[in-house]
Formats: sequence, C-alpha cells, structure tokens
Amino acid sequence: MKPTSSALLKEILVSTLISTAIYVVVGVLLKLLIPGFLDTANPENHDLLTLIASWIGTSYILAVRNPSNYFAILLGIVMSVLLSWQFYLQHFYDLAILYLFVFVPCQVLTFFIWVKNSKKSETEPFNPSFLSLKGFGLMLLTFVVLSCADIFLLPHEGSGWVAALSAIIVATSVLCNVLMIKKKTDTWYLWVLYSLAGLVQFSVTAIWPTFILYIVFLVVNTAVCVSWIRQTPKENYGWLKALFNQKKP
Repeated sequence: MKPTSSALLKEILVSTLISTAIYVVVGVLLKLLIPGFLDTANPENHDLLTLIASWIGTSYILAVRNPSNYFAILLGIVMSVLLSWQFYLQHFYDLAILYLFVFVPCQVLTFFIWVKNSKKSETEPFNPSFLSLKGFGLMLLTFVVLSCADIFLLPHEGSGWVAALSAIIVATSVLCNVLMIKKKTDTWYLWVLYSLAGLVQFSVTAIWPTFILYIVFLVVNTAVCVSWIRQTPKENYGWLKALFNQKKP
C-alpha cells in the first residue's frame, strides 16, 4: 500500500523533532567547548547559519530513510539554499555556485521525478536500486575525473592531503545529488565517504565546530545507508548481484 501524504508529512515532523533534539545538544556542547561559537556580535561569524543548515539537513536525511518520502526532498532544497548562502558569506564562491546552481536543480528534479513515480500503479514500484555494473564503473570514472579536476584546476590552501580530502567531498556530493534523482542506493555509501573525508579534513585543519557537525553527519548517513540497503529489493542489487554472480573460471 502506498503511504498517504499525511503519513509522509508525519515522518517529516518526527524527523524534524529528532533533529531538533540532536542540535540542541550539539549547539550547547559547541557553545561550552568552543570559545566565540555563536558570537552574534562578530559579523564574520556564520555559526548560526551553519547550525540551522545542518539541522534542516539532518531532518532531511532522517526523513529520507523512507525512500518513498518525496516531501523530504523539499528539506534538502532548503538546506542547499542555506549552505549556498553560508558559503557566499564565507567567500567560498565556487561552493556557493555549486550548491545553488547544481545541487538545488538536481533536488528539484528529484522531487518531481519521485512524485511522478509515486503516482504509478503498484505494479511499477519506484524502489531503491544499486547501479548496474556498467553504471558503477562509470560512477568510479566520474569520481576520479571530478576529484582530479578539483585538485588540479581549483586553488587550495594547506597540504596536499587537505586538497585531496576537499576533492573527495566535492566529488561525492556532486555524485550523490545526481544518483538521488533515480533513487540509487549507491548515494548513501558515497555520503558515508563524504562524512569520513569531512571528519578527517576538519580535524587536520582544526575547525572543531564543523568537525563535531560531521560526526553527526557520519552517524546519520550510516544509519540511512543501512536502512536503504535493507529496503532495496534483491533483484535491484545491480552491480553487487552482477559481481557475485560472475562464474568462477
């Protein structure tokens, strides 16, 4: 049976309440541990905007544990707009453009495709699926190309490790937004990789407020990754099925 709109909106509400509880604790913890955190007197302090964007983003991730909840994508759109604004204020203009002109259009397209497919008969369910073996190979190639382009074409401050981690963050986030359109389960292990790269990068650069936020991202993304894998029908295992079904020589 297809979930009703009221049931999906209830999931949004529950996810938002859980996210609110998480970020009340995180906000208090950061305020106690980090001097100057949420210093509203400093015009260059954008911690509040970061916290709000992370709160909405976590609500989105928790709600999309249900791959049928297309309303969750609307939260993702709000998150991307807020992050674009944050990066603009922080003078990260490339990231601001990426979020506003790549991620937001991808998420808008995702919303309309998910809504359209939700209206199909139950004989054509729009279930999560892994990429095909060919699609998986293309994804890896795209990941390498995007990472190399970020490392060699864009300016970076800090060591080569920081540049490499930044490239992983950019490449995975681009791929995730594209794969989400077709409800690919591969989206979520890439988000886990994104979270791990962010954790390492912000520990190396000692940006501790963002480091703590990425701990939340890692936990939530891992939980949703497991949830999507469990909800992916075995016949939709794509490259995994093709890989393990190959005959041994």
